[in-house]
Amino acid sequence: PYPSPTPPHPGVARNALLEAHINAGQLEQAIALLRKMERETHGKADLVSYTLVLSALSRGGDFTRADEWLGRMREAGLSPDTPCYNGLIRGYAEYGRLDEAQRLFSQLTRENLQPDQWTFGPMLEASRRAGEVRRARRLGKLMLLGRAFISPFCTISLRRTIGFAQMRGLARECQKLDHPAVRQALKNVPRRAGGRSASQQSQ
Repeated sequence: PYPSPTPPHPGVARNALLEAHINAGQLEQAIALLRKMERETHGKADLVSYTLVLSALSRGGDFTRADEWLGRMREAGLSPDTPCYNGLIRGYAEYGRLDEAQRLFSQLTRENLQPDQWTFGPMLEASRRAGEVRRARRLGKLMLLGRAFISPFCTISLRRTIGFAQMRGLARECQKLDHPAVRQALKNVPRRAGGRSASQQSQ
């Protein structure tokens, strides 16, 4: 006879239920479940559990409760990782609260965590929407000089904010002109009147 399949760890099953509540728009049920998990020994709340709820609160603009739950997570002896910070940063960025997003970004780096494309992407796009060229350039330089995967979404967002000439200059400064995502951003420039792109006009 075949051996019986190993049942999932209680915590994994509870996190799946948490995620199901959140995906169904049942945030309060998810929070009630997380409170219950905090009190239990088996199926106890872990970093994934808190990240799911923190991200949902942040996406919904409920930053007061997001901060409260971040504090509860720390009190439980858990420290946020990069995906946890990313969930919070994305919410603040999408609501245009770039200073708060920047504060979280700084906390992430102070704790020796590595920002990734999911950290830079929302912040670069929010900077573009807000017209914050200097902030976008600072973020872009950190991204190009760092160890994070550089995605075309991030480089195109950066180029749309700081412009072709600044993007090219920054990439040259960071020795990333030959990076595929940078090349794509510099190539994928909307054509101006007369049928020539900004890149063609600069040649």
